[in-house]
Amino acid sequence: MQVGTMGVQMIGDACQSSSNPAECRNPASPFTTILGILMSIGGFPEAAAIIFYCSALAAIMSTVDSVLISMSQIVTSDILYPLRPKSTPRQIAWMGRAVSVVIAALTLVLALSWKGSIILLFELGLPISMQTVPAFIFGLYSKHRIHPWSIAIPAATMMVATVIML
Repeated sequence: MQVGTMGVQMIGDACQSSSNPAECRNPASPFTTILGILMSIGGFPEAAAIIFYCSALAAIMSTVDSVLISMSQIVTSDILYPLRPKSTPRQIAWMGRAVSVVIAALTLVLALSWKGSIILLFELGLPISMQTVPAFIFGLYSKHRIHPWSIAIPAATMMVATVIML
């Protein structure tokens, strides 16, 4: 609570000397605003702000790395391996690497061409992930093995539709 109170006070003090009062009433990112103020002070607060920036970057990179690995694993084990069950472990590993590269490339293209705010991506994430709930529940309680194409075709269609709508 003390850090939040200090942050509000710091933003308020910076707004008094700011040329854009509208930005001060509703900063786009209070975290970066507070760290920018700390960086301008110098000394220990500047060093603390640098550590906070690095911590945030490390948390983001860790999350992205975990998501990339899990997406590659899901596509490889649930879609590609059932389509080619006689694949050797080495071939499966190469399929997983290829899926990782494709997903990273698609993400890079999306990030470079995105014109909206990052908040809009988070708002899109819930409706897109909610589309998977019926398939998850059906797969959880189904007594029959589902053919991999019944997963691959809707997933590919959903990805294409999402990219077109963006």
